This record gives sequence, C-alpha cells and structure tokens, in this order.
Amino acid sequence: MKSEIRGSLVSQALPPTPALALRPLIVLAEDNADFRELLATTLETIGCRVEQARTGAQLLEAVHRLADAGETVSLVITDVRMPELGGIDAARALRAIGADLPMILMTAYGNAWTRAQAAAVGATLLDKPLRIDVLRQEVRRLLGA
Repeated sequence: MKSEIRGSLVSQALPPTPALALRPLIVLAEDNADFRELLATTLETIGCRVEQARTGAQLLEAVHRLADAGETVSLVITDVRMPELGGIDAARALRAIGADLPMILMTAYGNAWTRAQAAAVGATLLDKPLRIDVLRQEVRRLLGA
C-alpha cells in the first residue's frame, strides 16, 4: 500500500518522462527504507529495473549475485553513510575488482572531503535533499539515454 501511494505521488509530482529502451538494471543502496522505496519507484517509472540494498555490504552482495546470474548491472546508486559499509567504501571495493560501471553517490554531508572521495572512485555526487528531476537527468546521462 505504501509503495502504491508513493508511486502515485511520484507520478503526480513529476512530468512524464519517456521510458528507457533497454530496461537497465540499477543496484540501489540506501539505509532509509522509505527513501529507498521512493527512489526505486522513481527509477522504475523511467523504465529501470531496480535491485535494492540497505547497506554497502548488501550492495556488493547484490552486484556479485547478479553478475553470477549473468545479469549486467548498468548503474549503482548508493548513499554515502550507511551501516556496516558506506557508499564510498562500497564504490572502492567495486573499483578494486575491476567494476567499470557508472556510480552515483548521494549525501547530506557534501563537504570537500566527500567530493574528493567521490571523484577518486569516478562517481557522481548528488546532495540531499535530492531533487528527483536531477536524479532522473543524471541517470539518463550516465546510461547514455
């Protein structure tokens, strides 16, 4: 029920956007369940498939599981501060194993250090509170749509 309401609110609050053609797979990590669900719904409305994770550790598990299943992850979106393993450390771990995929880091603490760390792993940094239209635009840019 909550996701139906959120989905309705997202579709009412934003102008329609054409769906992406290839249904890219995004792994989304955010420890706030309500915000994670809102982001997932938003991404699904533009034609993305979304695998959700609560922590950076779960993000890494999801990427490995999906790769083992023959799935191609098109994009990773992660919060910077999460329990167990934060987004920057998760991004570093992905880069260390050779994952050359686009990444978006989200933070409410966008200081110079955080920006430098995001740049070091080749990720885009978006500040919270996150504007949904900016997220959609950045996702499209990174996916080449």
